Order: sequence, then structure tokens, then C-alpha cells
Amino acid sequence: MMANYPLTELILLLCFRYSQPSWLLLSASSAASVSRNSLVSLCRTIPEVNVGQLELCDKYPNAIRSVQEGGKSAIRECQRQFRYEQWNCSTSSNASYSIFGPTWKEGTKENAFLLAISSASLVHMLTKSCSAGNLSACSCDTSRDGEVGYDGSFSWSGCSDNVGFAERFTKKFVDWSNKQTIKKIINEPGSNLNHTAKKVLKKLLTRKMANLHNNDVGRETVKRLMERKCRCHGVSGSCEVRTCWQSLPRFSNVGKFLKRRYEGSIRVNIKKNHLKRKDSRVNYIPITKKELVHTDKSPNFCKKNRKKGFLGTTGRRCINDSLKKGSCKMLCCGRGAKVTVQRIKKRCKCKFHWCCEVKCETCYEDKKFYTCK
Repeated sequence: MMANYPLTELILLLCFRYSQPSWLLLSASSAASVSRNSLVSLCRTIPEVNVGQLELCDKYPNAIRSVQEGGKSAIRECQRQFRYEQWNCSTSSNASYSIFGPTWKEGTKENAFLLAISSASLVHMLTKSCSAGNLSACSCDTSRDGEVGYDGSFSWSGCSDNVGFAERFTKKFVDWSNKQTIKKIINEPGSNLNHTAKKVLKKLLTRKMANLHNNDVGRETVKRLMERKCRCHGVSGSCEVRTCWQSLPRFSNVGKFLKRRYEGSIRVNIKKNHLKRKDSRVNYIPITKKELVHTDKSPNFCKKNRKKGFLGTTGRRCINDSLKKGSCKMLCCGRGAKVTVQRIKKRCKCKFHWCCEVKCETCYEDKKFYTCK
């Protein structure tokens, strides 16, 4: 039980457990072969791997490939969505526990986005693997075949993408550790702890419940954005009969949706073991699965902070137009930008000569590049 730890050890332990999905480190790993043993061994390299993850790795070893690819996809999409922001989802090359380094320790809205996009990416990648026949545990979803659509204009048929298995797998793989910590805290006798320890436990409980909520938002987003695709059947291309199936959304659309949720992320606290909006004026409004939540304010990303893993914006390339995304005015935080001029060689004045050759001249253009001071 946590109460058996001396207070200082307890606080250190809890601070360490604020770290987030270490399974993303698999995205930087590769197994030497595709044998079952090598895949299970790869799973065991996850820092602080938990029982839930080991059970899934042992039962579905081929799913580890999808977990790896899901991590890579999450990182790519995060960096694409934030490429023009002061925080650009940068990764840490020497992080031993999290690929995003100390950023995971902060319960900010950036952390909320990372949780949601990684959970969504894992569901997306596992579902693709199911439909492609790469996992023996799942295949296409044909449960609705033959049913008439809600408006009577089509019938369900074909290989719908099967989100069910991916959702169940991801819930256990991603949520297990958070759920176990929540269970321990709720069952902890309050009489055994002093005021400081109770405060730390309450903060941890809020954070872990927020983690679960954001994981769920990611999974629900993939389901919410599923697309209906149809095919017409009939003489000469007519559409006398139309059959449809459910298809995964483009992952870039999932990223866009979650980026909008990030921009409206809600700061929360906990009351009677339930998340509530921190703003007392609206804390009666239930929190939905369309909303990301966070527990801490975002730090100043303008300045470099080695301890917190923030690189600052010095040296970032920007655009010399205040109305565009990635403008120097926004990215450089009032420090201004340096201008460098590069002479670029390119082909120009190209002409077609009979027959059959295109001849071009070489031209030079001076192009200005702006980087934050």
C-alpha cells in the first residue's frame, strides 16, 4: 500500500508516475525478426511495462508491429499539426522513459493532445491491420451485412473497417496503468496520510482521471469520424442498388479534429472522484467525450528550459507575414528574426527542341529566410 512509504519517498514515487505512455518508445525500436519470441521480447523493452501490456503482447504478438507504427503515426501527425506553433511537438533523442522527454510530466493541454492523438493512432493502425488480414484475432466487420441503411437508400455490405478489436486492445494496453493507480488511491485509507500526502494523492488522482478521459477522446474521435463509402450496382452504371461499408477516416482528419479540441481544452479538478470544470461558473456542465481536459497551465514555450524539456523558439524558421501561420511575430515571441539570403540555382527559360529534347538555362534567385533570434 502507498501509505507504507515515507512521505518523501511517496512524493518522489508519484512524481515519477506522472510520466506518460512509455509504449511510444517502441516507435523508435525495431525487432531483428518477425518471430513471436522477438516481438514479445520487444514488448518487454517498454520502460515500466505493466501486466496488462504483457498479457496483450503474449496473446497478440503480431499486434506489436501495429503498436510501433501507431506510435510513429502519432508523432508525425502531432508534429504536422503543431509545425507553426511555439510548441511544435518536438521529441527527445535521449529520453529513457518518454520520447517527448519531460514534457509528459506536465498536465497541460499539450499533454492532453499527445494522449488523445497517440490513443487514436493506435486504434487507427490496429484497425487497418485487422482489415488487411495482418492479425489473426480480427478481420473485417460484416456484422451489419444485409441490413438496410437508416434512410432506405442503401444496404450494408462488404468489408467494413473493424474498430471493435482495436478499441478493446487499446483500452487495456493504454489505460491499464492509470486505472490501477486510480484504484489504489481511491482505496487508500485517508486516516493514514497527513495533509501534504493527501494533497499529492488528490493531484495524482485528478491527473490520472484526466489521462483516461483524454485517451477515451482519442478513441471516440476515430469512431466518430468513420466514413460511409458506397458502390453503385445496376445496368450501364445506374445506381438501382447501392451497397455501403464503414471506412476509417484519414488520420490527418483525426489530427485536425483533435487540434481543435486542444484549442478549446478545459482545465479540470476533481470532486467526489469525478472530473469537474475548474471554472466555478460552468462547473455544472458535464464534460463530454468531444472535449480534451488538462490540469495544469501551459508553460512559456518561448524560452528554452532544459529541466522541463522545452527547446524554446530560437533558431526556428518563420514567415515574414504577421497574418500567416508560423509568422515571425508569433513564433519569435517579440525577439525579432534574423534574415539570411541564400542564392538558389534553378532551371529556367526551358524550350522544347524537335525532337525530342528540352533545353533550359541556369538562373539564380536570391531568397530570404527568417529565423527567430
